[in-house]
Amino acid sequence: MYPPQMTFLAFWEKPMALLSALLLAGCASSRAVSTEKGFRPLASLQTAAILPKKGKKIALLIGVNRYQDRAWHPLRFAAKDAADLADVLRNPKTGGFDQVLLLADPTATTRKGILRAFERLRQLNTNPHDTLFVYISGHGTLARDPQHTLRRYLVTYD
Repeated sequence: MYPPQMTFLAFWEKPMALLSALLLAGCASSRAVSTEKGFRPLASLQTAAILPKKGKKIALLIGVNRYQDRAWHPLRFAAKDAADLADVLRNPKTGGFDQVLLLADPTATTRKGILRAFERLRQLNTNPHDTLFVYISGHGTLARDPQHTLRRYLVTYD
């Protein structure tokens, strides 16, 4: 068990459930939507008539280099890798993404900052044809929750 002063972003908390839902929505086929008993054409959905046929390409890139807690050694290239990937995704010739959210400095890579970014991602994802891309570079760890279940965590700056 880690000391209580260490703040972690739990992968099973609401943001990760939201991320899973967003990723599933972003992967939806442009021709069909899965149902319990097979596939139904998207055109049969009531909302299909009002949604644009082409979705947006949206990326959230997180690079955590430094940590307030000295137990976590700093990383040299996490923020740089995220920034370099952002450049590639923004370039119309290589990525052509409509929106790229980059969190690379310590004030943005706090637990609160990352949760805000996932909320912003949810707001930007308005169409089942949207493509979402999430990249995270930083420390992760395993720790037990209050029920003593081993969980995976992303270590944030704070």
